[in-house]
Amino acid sequence: MSLLRKLIRESVRKIILEADHVGALARLPGLSLLVNNRQRTITLDLQNNGHLIASAELKLISGQDEPCIPQTMSISTIHVAPEYQNIGLSDLLLDLVFYHASTLDGGKGRGITTDFQGGNTPIINYIIKRALQDPAYY
Repeated sequence: MSLLRKLIRESVRKIILEADHVGALARLPGLSLLVNNRQRTITLDLQNNGHLIASAELKLISGQDEPCIPQTMSISTIHVAPEYQNIGLSDLLLDLVFYHASTLDGGKGRGITTDFQGGNTPIINYIIKRALQDPAYY
């Protein structure tokens, strides 16, 4: 295993072992993360014993040479299966989204935005706004 992979794995381990996520992890000992990078879309899937239980999708909305902030990703969807809601998975998934975006482009990271006005459900707006108040995200 390369040094980079070891560092990434250790950073992810630190994120998910934070006190905020201990409850969700204790309830789901079979939890795993699958990241799928396609050209302009990245999907982060949480699985429990191989079954998809939560997912977030990021889409690249600006390229390197476009006038807005370069390499900006939009959180286009976050979904948690109904039977797995209210145990902290959306917070864990959002932490993983922010972490993954920070590792892109050789560690330079990418900006993240979302649509507070139209595309999000009220709960995801609440989760994102709460996360943005945390200085650790900056």
